[in-house]
Amino acid sequence: MKKDKYVGGTIFVDHASSFIYVHNQVTLRSGDTLCSKIKFESFASSCGVRLSFRADNFPFASQEITEHLLACGQEIDYSGFGAHHQNGIAERDIRTITEWSRSMMLHAILHWPETTNLELWPFAMNHAAYLWNKMPQKDTLLSPMEIFAGAKSPSGMLLQRTHVWGCSCYVLDPKLQDGRKIPKWTPRARCGQFLGFSPQHSSMVGRILNLDSGAVSPQFHVVYDDLFSMVPMDDSFDGSPFSESIWKQLVVSGLERCIFDDENDSRLSLAEEWLTKDELNQNNADTNQQRHKTDFPWIELPDPS
Repeated sequence: MKKDKYVGGTIFVDHASSFIYVHNQVTLRSGDTLCSKIKFESFASSCGVRLSFRADNFPFASQEITEHLLACGQEIDYSGFGAHHQNGIAERDIRTITEWSRSMMLHAILHWPETTNLELWPFAMNHAAYLWNKMPQKDTLLSPMEIFAGAKSPSGMLLQRTHVWGCSCYVLDPKLQDGRKIPKWTPRARCGQFLGFSPQHSSMVGRILNLDSGAVSPQFHVVYDDLFSMVPMDDSFDGSPFSESIWKQLVVSGLERCIFDDENDSRLSLAEEWLTKDELNQNNADTNQQRHKTDFPWIELPDPS
């Protein structure tokens, strides 16, 4: 049986704070749009905000939505046909998060084309709105969420916790999460893809795409690879476990370190007791040559080899 997929959605923009609320829909009919409005009303009510609306004629001028507005005692006015500039604040903010989500998807496709596809656009839109609402504005130094809710929140901390949309991540095996044991040589984690944060959970719980089943679930025990450093770059990758050194480096720092081969590069070498006689002589010759280059740069020594 074919499952319903999102085909669009309704985006609500608060003119006073620029707060954006996105609700995805499986149809664009007035009934689904009304459900989106009720969801946004419930969220606004939790923040102590009373709503009035300005919208396009379709589908907001439908009888179903109009009767609901009258029953709730809410006001609404409409933009003229083809006159989207009459609701310019909302239109500009919607364009911004749409471009953000498109950029995030293009970035993910460039780094991991095997798993990223256009069907993930609802998650990209939600994550773009999440970043927008948590990002401080230049004039007030407050985020749209703080202005909308009328309360100060640690937006900087939330932004520090965020990750690159579409990046690879590794979820701890469910048995280990529950404190149970698994066979010694069984992989401890499973590869997934980060699709934003779950709005129903803590800000540290991400939405993770299971690459095998295609299911998206909220996960806490996750290591994120923001640099796509462990994503295979060719079709010959068979999914075998990565080397222990790369995995430890990712868990400890989450960063990639590049060591360039240049004259100023400090090389790691074995202690002298581990060197053979020939290696020890070569090491002493290299050390003497480097010392002469530093103390007497105008004297050129013969090659010790």
